[in-house]
Amino acid sequence: MSGFKNFILTFFVAAVIFGLIAFGIVRFSDQALSIGGDQYSPETGAPGEVSKMPDNEDRDLSSLTGNSFTMLFVGTDYLPSVFKDYSVSPGAVDKDGFPARKREINADLIIVVRVDKDTGNCVTCAVPSETRISMGGLTMKLGELYSKKGVSTLADKVSALTGLPVDYYAVISAEQFKGLINAMGSVTYYVSTTMNYVNEELGMNISLKKGSQKLNGQKALDMLRFPAYSDGEISRRKCAVSFLQKLFQTWLLNSNESKAADLYNKYIGYFDACTLTLQDVTANADLIFSYSRMNQISYTYPGSATVIDGENYFAANVSVATDYFSKYKYQG
Repeated sequence: MSGFKNFILTFFVAAVIFGLIAFGIVRFSDQALSIGGDQYSPETGAPGEVSKMPDNEDRDLSSLTGNSFTMLFVGTDYLPSVFKDYSVSPGAVDKDGFPARKREINADLIIVVRVDKDTGNCVTCAVPSETRISMGGLTMKLGELYSKKGVSTLADKVSALTGLPVDYYAVISAEQFKGLINAMGSVTYYVSTTMNYVNEELGMNISLKKGSQKLNGQKALDMLRFPAYSDGEISRRKCAVSFLQKLFQTWLLNSNESKAADLYNKYIGYFDACTLTLQDVTANADLIFSYSRMNQISYTYPGSATVIDGENYFAANVSVATDYFSKYKYQG
């Protein structure tokens, strides 16, 4: 089973994780979050974008301070409460008597967010972690690059897949994501479908009903790890992007800007790495907290699922993706 199914989000983000990460975490109330009534509805896996225009249609951001930027959110599958083989003693064997292998920590959720001042757009795109890539003569999945070469190399590869230079990145694990949500309070969110799934080996005991509900850290993580969508990873990635955008809509408000330093310092410790500093947040705060004025776009990374030598991969259509993002890559 793929590493992606061991976690998701995160996310930051969330992996929520992925929405929780970096500039997303520096603006919100310490009270329980209530994330709107919009219902997430999965679309087809065809490449394309879905836009949510601001109600006021005031998308001229030229007078704001701050520069366009691209941020990479990485959610890893590190779950030491479930998996005990991240370190292996010399001579240890697995259940079949073979030499035990150390479990690698891979990137399960990889989300690119482009905040573009000139166009007034904020584009969010999940790049499939199972994307088939070549590195140093070896073929691997994109998510495996995190454990083999590190997050900086992963960011470089994502830049190659999108044509966008990555200005900042943030990394959070599945376990840290759960703790972060609990530290902030419950999150009210519309769960798109009833989720029932049990896999003791993967530490999954998921039971969520369709509809709006409060999610604590464990339930939010369960939602983002859910592996039983009819279309596989397509709906999982779209759910993560939708969740992240909802968090942005809730947190990135002008009224929250004055709390930046306190909140940043309070929650930054939940992340394994974050290159977006408090100084960066301050310099770009005017732009960041104008999210409600931006055209909020979710873009489905183009390509298709494929099986090679019995292994599941995503075959990326890089030329289509880089053509789409080309209108942004010289900005910022």
